Amino acid sequence: MVKRGAIILLLILVFSSIYFPLKAADDSKEILLTITERAGLDWKNTPITVGVPIPIGMKKFAFSPRILDQWGREVPSQAFPLGSPTREAAQWWRITFLGTINKNDSLIYRVVPGEERRVLPRLPVEVQPLANGYLLENGRVRLELNERCPLLSKVWLDSNGRASFDEQAPIVEAPMLGVKTDQGIYDHRFSPPAEIFLEEVGPVRAVVNIKGLLLNEERQEGFEYYCRLITYAESPFIRMELRLTNTSSQGVLVEETWVKFDSFKKEESYEIAFGSGG
Repeated sequence: MVKRGAIILLLILVFSSIYFPLKAADDSKEILLTITERAGLDWKNTPITVGVPIPIGMKKFAFSPRILDQWGREVPSQAFPLGSPTREAAQWWRITFLGTINKNDSLIYRVVPGEERRVLPRLPVEVQPLANGYLLENGRVRLELNERCPLLSKVWLDSNGRASFDEQAPIVEAPMLGVKTDQGIYDHRFSPPAEIFLEEVGPVRAVVNIKGLLLNEERQEGFEYYCRLITYAESPFIRMELRLTNTSSQGVLVEETWVKFDSFKKEESYEIAFGSGG
């Protein structure tokens, strides 16, 4: 029997069809977050990320807030501050939480002060430092990042969520990144080690940035690549945002760009989606 799993690369789970109006409750102790499902799909324990402005004067929200569902139960969430509040400008929190909503439904979640102990997801994201990178894991998917490999070094998947990964059989290994222009080919084979740094780390979501160069055979600089990898708790999905920048002193005609993977060695079903937004 064929097992089914799913990995989506390059901007997965784009919630452009979900609407997020925000308003403060009358007692200023909570902020109401309305979610309207417009894609015609059912979502269960799905990671949702939204920016929440905190009105000036709401001092209880100076620390990481929490999320309650429509029945008053706390759901796993993680808040990351964006900028610093001033007398004229409100503070913003980027909050990621695991939400559940039926198709064409509308629900109200509540953003409340984070004074109590936070609820953790069943399969939290864990980040471990390695000699030349990081290892990210949540029980369903494991990622190995190495400064000598562009983007992803290796990927393992366990669709059952039991963290049962075959070390000898990753589903993605040794990706290749390159650009073909009218001046020649630039790819990772001739590049120096990349820079890998953590943007956000927590049990619900981890964001890793990878920055490197693409050179030609003469080791001449041509392009800089910037990759932003996002993994979520309880999810087999990987979100990848990739940007290429021409760093040469002249304009070039780009003929091809590619991301290639030595992958899918087992008889399983995977999904890859390319796009933008979110």
